[in-house]
Amino acid sequence: MNPAISVIIPAYNSRRTLLSAVQSVVDQGRQDLELIVVDDGSVDGTAEALQGMSRLPVKVFRQENRGPAAARNLGIVEARGEWIAFLDADDVWLPGKLDAQMSALARNRLYGFCYTDSIIRAPDGSETTARPRRGGRLIFEDLLLGTQFGTGAVIVSRDSFDRVGLFDTELRTGEDWDMWLRLAGSGAGCHVSESFLVYEISNNADKYTVDLLERCTLRVLERLFSRQWNTTTSIRPTAIKGWLYAWHYAVLAKSYFARRRYRDALRLSASSVRSHPAGFRFLARSWDVAGRWPDIHCSIAEGGSP
Repeated sequence: MNPAISVIIPAYNSRRTLLSAVQSVVDQGRQDLELIVVDDGSVDGTAEALQGMSRLPVKVFRQENRGPAAARNLGIVEARGEWIAFLDADDVWLPGKLDAQMSALARNRLYGFCYTDSIIRAPDGSETTARPRRGGRLIFEDLLLGTQFGTGAVIVSRDSFDRVGLFDTELRTGEDWDMWLRLAGSGAGCHVSESFLVYEISNNADKYTVDLLERCTLRVLERLFSRQWNTTTSIRPTAIKGWLYAWHYAVLAKSYFARRRYRDALRLSASSVRSHPAGFRFLARSWDVAGRWPDIHCSIAEGGSP
């Protein structure tokens, strides 16, 4: 009999944190799940750490290093569950996460995915609560501005992946944002307004360069505007294309500025105001980090929005 839920953990050089992530899944206490760990070409002893978890119900797959999108895709292909949940190897779930989401999904069979609030833990140990700006039917509109929840907060039906496809392996960051846009633009999702994910902010400030964030952001936007959106949401991306580019160019400009890349900051600032007059306003606004999910291209500049 196939499990109801497949949990996928991509792991790259995660020897120090992986056991805690795996244990937080086991501690959900559900008998109807399978746990899949995809070792994405680790070189730090992650493989040996996985061997030490033989007492735990973990299926392990390995691949050459291809990034989190490819690792999650391998997990999805190998998964047998009706629902697919994700957790990064340096994050943990709190007890009751899967129970709360499955209960919410059971209340409406039309839901194709579900997401929760999160606790964001900084390297100094301080914590803030992150929740979507708005949930429910309005989540697609807010996702246009940037990702609203962490990958570990989400559970998705297998049918939804059949409809929208797998993660974009060309994206080394922002692959989750791209996926949530596709899911929210093609079907209904639900929000559990309780924090069940503890998301650890990396103390490696150079994990993603601003140049990479720029390339990935523009790829997501290009894909967004190349799609034919058969959606019941109240707004279509093409109707506000210039405005959205102005927003994201402004965010990237501030990220470059925070890294003292002033020439690039000026370049992106110019792109922002050329895209839409609102770019002047976006560039003039101060950072606002309270209670917001670290945006894919804001995170390198310590979070926020234009």
